Amino acid sequence: MYFDYIKERRPDCRVLKHDFGFAIYSFTNDAVYIEEIYVKPDFRKENIASQLSETIQQEALGLGYKKLLGSVSASAEGSTDSIRVLLSHGMSLLSSQDDLIWFSKEL
Repeated sequence: MYFDYIKERRPDCRVLKHDFGFAIYSFTNDAVYIEEIYVKPDFRKENIASQLSETIQQEALGLGYKKLLGSVSASAEGSTDSIRVLLSHGMSLLSSQDDLIWFSKEL
């Protein structure tokens, strides 16, 4: 039901589901923006987040997009781990504003 809500409120968003997690993403003028990736705690060492991200990146490339965007709320629980994950996947710091840190990666 949550995904129905997201699609109704934000028709520009897409949802990629996995048995143990999901990703919410959208396309901007020149990039694909992964807004959320969630994996159940017991499965976080199984590369599911990487699989979701890779599927989204392949879709973006197929549609002609050349950039991936991601963000982390600095005050969110687990934000340090989220930043480590983004950096380990080749993303670079793009900018920060208030509580939000933006990252990007060329596809």
